[in-house]
Amino acid sequence: MSTLTSAIVVGDRESSPISEADTRSKAIREARGERLRRFASVAGALVCLTGCTVLVGWAFDITLLKSILPEWVSMKPNTAACFVLSGFALVLRTKGDIAAPSHASAQVVRNASAAACATLVTLVGIVTVLEYTLHVQPGIDQLFFKDSPAAVLTVTPGRMAPNTAVCFMLLGTALLIHHDAGPI
Repeated sequence: MSTLTSAIVVGDRESSPISEADTRSKAIREARGERLRRFASVAGALVCLTGCTVLVGWAFDITLLKSILPEWVSMKPNTAACFVLSGFALVLRTKGDIAAPSHASAQVVRNASAAACATLVTLVGIVTVLEYTLHVQPGIDQLFFKDSPAAVLTVTPGRMAPNTAVCFMLLGTALLIHHDAGPI
């Protein structure tokens, strides 16, 4: 018996404690990875659902869906749209590898869609930061929904907060970088 494999003879079969431990460890890592992928997918779906709910609030002017309490700042439509896009990108990214060659084109479409969503999130964040930095109002903040000039704690109607814009820049970039690294 070789000293390199450090095998143990058990009955009629040979067993390697190192390879069994490696196999168990690999199985544990794969199970943990699958649970994390599932968690990320559910989180992405909840983020997407939150954004959709807020957009319904804006579409039908339902204050409760735009803001939890009337005296609180409402979530702006562009913020809600970025929630939808980033949540959708995360759900698409968590679908994992598909081993079957017949599904390869579906994986390519999912990856391209996730990258497109992440790019839009990044661009909205960048444009909003530029609006604040350059003190310009090109009107994209109220392109689809009009916000009241008297909205609670809102400097520019319809515009997301600058810290939110920076977060979307970072989130979109992270989703794009992760896109290049492969599925979650």
